[in-house]
Amino acid sequence: MNQAFLIHRMQRIVEKHGRQEAGSSGRFKHEREAWTSAVWALGQTELTGQQLWVEIETIEQTQDTKVHHLDKSKGYHHLQT
Repeated sequence: MNQAFLIHRMQRIVEKHGRQEAGSSGRFKHEREAWTSAVWALGQTELTGQQLWVEIETIEQTQDTKVHHLDKSKGYHHLQT
C-alpha cells in the first residue's frame, strides 16, 4: 500500500475513535504498525527518491509489516523487501 494512504487511514481512525482508542486498542494493532512503517517509508522515500510500498501481514506469524521497493537498476524488475 502507498504510504500516504496508510497515514490517511490512521488519521481517519483517530478522528472517528479518538487518539486513546486508536493508540491502545488491539482492534487497531495492524493499522498502528502499518502507520509506523508508512512514516518510515515516507522518510526513506524523501531521502532516497525510491518509491516504497508497505505490505500488512495478517496471516503469517512473522513481522507485521514489510516494506517493498522495485529495483530496476539492472534493466529488469527485482523486488526488494
